[in-house]
Order: sequence, then structure tokens, then C-alpha cells
Amino acid sequence: MKGRLLVSLFAIALLSLSSTAMATILGPGGVPEPTGAVAPDILPVGAFPAVTTLLASTGGTFTTLDLSGTYEAVVLSDPANVFCAGCLDFEIQIVTSVGADNVGRVTTANFSGFLTDVGYDPAFCGIFVCSVPIIAPTTVDRNTDDTIGFNFAGGVGGGAGSSILEIETNAHSYKSGIIGIIDGSPTGVLGYAPNVPEPGVAGLLGLGLFVGLPLLRRKLFA
Repeated sequence: MKGRLLVSLFAIALLSLSSTAMATILGPGGVPEPTGAVAPDILPVGAFPAVTTLLASTGGTFTTLDLSGTYEAVVLSDPANVFCAGCLDFEIQIVTSVGADNVGRVTTANFSGFLTDVGYDPAFCGIFVCSVPIIAPTTVDRNTDDTIGFNFAGGVGGGAGSSILEIETNAHSYKSGIIGIIDGSPTGVLGYAPNVPEPGVAGLLGLGLFVGLPLLRRKLFA
């Protein structure tokens, strides 16, 4: 019996190691920070599943020094999230207008304290744009705890769009955030970021459990 248990635990450990090795996990909580930019995960086509719940979306136009375009940002509750079922994914896409320059980097901030698995979907359409040439990021980084960056070696310009840039997190709630679109100088637009529940809210939830559970127990066993 003990032998079977040890074999099972060893198999689970191997599966955990293999799944972690395949992921581009950039973040705190015991996961080593990269010393530099690393290649992002390539998500399967259609990695935005129909069962995923869209919680929020925003978008609009952006203008840099020599370029303009549009962007879309969404928050999803993802049952297949690598950290926990229902944890939040943050997705971004930019599409440039024809211009004299290109976007070399897209950043998103306020991820301090959260684990992140960073990658991109090369071709999913849905609420995103697929009718233009799609450019994949060449590297991703999290050189500070707060900011995640997607880098495009050849830039995104000339009426092209980025792949869907995805950040899976271990967050359960979200707030407003800022997306940086960088063409020489940065331009900031409204996006989303993970949110830590207010201490007061957490305290009220704890108090409710502390008071409510004994009353429920009395009622059940009376």
C-alpha cells in the first residue's frame, strides 16, 4: 500500500514539473524571476474557450509620436487557468494604422504579488481582429515585480496587429490598470490589472465566518 502511494506521489510530482517547465511563469511567490526576456508560450488556436466568462472589456484608440491605432483589453474568468479554475486571465491586442513607425513593446502594470503565466494566442478572432497581418511577440519579461512586457523585435506597424497577448494569473478580482504602448516614447491607455481585496472586506468575510459557522452548527445539530 505504501509502495503504491509513493509511486502515485512521484507521478504527480513529475506531472507538476513537466507542466511548470512548459509555462512562461514570471512572478513572485517562490517562482524565480528571469534574469532577462524569455520566449513566450504559444497558446493553441482558439485558447479563448467558449466556456470562458468575459468579465470586462475596454478599448479605443491610441496615438504615439509617429503612429496611431486601436486596442482591446479584456478580463476573463478561465476554468482552464493554470493556477486555479476560475482565476483571471488578462488579454490585450493592438492594431496599428498605417504610419511611419511601429510599436516595439506593449506593457501592463500592477501585477505585484501575483503569479503570472505569460503567452499569446496567434490567431483567435472573436472580439479580436484577425483581418490584418498578425505579429507575434518575440520575447516577454517581468524585470520588475509590477510590470509585464511583450517585445516585438520587428515592431508592429503598417496596419498590422499583435497576436492576442495573454497573462494568466492567480487573481480572483480585477481593477482598472494601464497599458503602455511604446513607439520610442510610451503612450498609456486604460486596461485592467489584478486586484487584492481590501483588508476591510477580507476582515468582514472572516468575521462573518467566525460568527456564522457556530450558529449554523448549533442549528444543524440541535
